[in-house]
Amino acid sequence: SYVLDAREDEEFEIGKFPRSRHIRFADLLAGEWISLPTDQVVYVFCWSGIRGKEVAEFLRSKKIVSRFLKTGADGWVSFGGLWEGGIKFSSKYTEAQYTRLFNLDELKQKISEGVIVVDSRMNSKYEAWHIPDSLNIPIIYTPTSGMEESLFQVPDGKQIITVCDDFVSCFDAKITGLKLERKGHKFLGRYNKPWEYRGAQ
Repeated sequence: SYVLDAREDEEFEIGKFPRSRHIRFADLLAGEWISLPTDQVVYVFCWSGIRGKEVAEFLRSKKIVSRFLKTGADGWVSFGGLWEGGIKFSSKYTEAQYTRLFNLDELKQKISEGVIVVDSRMNSKYEAWHIPDSLNIPIIYTPTSGMEESLFQVPDGKQIITVCDDFVSCFDAKITGLKLERKGHKFLGRYNKPWEYRGAQ
């Protein structure tokens, strides 16, 4: 059987299903799906099953027979499925910034101190409304070919808070923070209630 891992690079680095093919979700959407077989079932792995469902539906629209694991890789490992390495992001990235959630007052204070706000939500949500002067970097929807350009929107050596509003974007907000840390920025944590900020304006 053909197993496709559509998670982010940072997730794949932690652990994987043996002999699986890793292609990021955004890269599949950007055209990498063309490299997948059309003569066998493609089984899709993601973390929780949410992205997997979206990937499988996309592949079916391209006439690729595809199924996804409803419980995701996390459920697969919990059930005792074959796996190499770790599964949980929190097992490798244990630092406080990966779990830190700012409240509205704290966020406003940090913005007044010059912290850069990076919105991890998909482009359509950002376009509909965003915190003034925030940057939009939706990693999950950014193809690898455009990643550097997207990350370079953030001026050098800044403190960062990422913004999210649901399960997927809030995980993405951690990955965004990690990628920006690797570029030399300081990731402080996330803000997950942008509607509160909007209501307080």
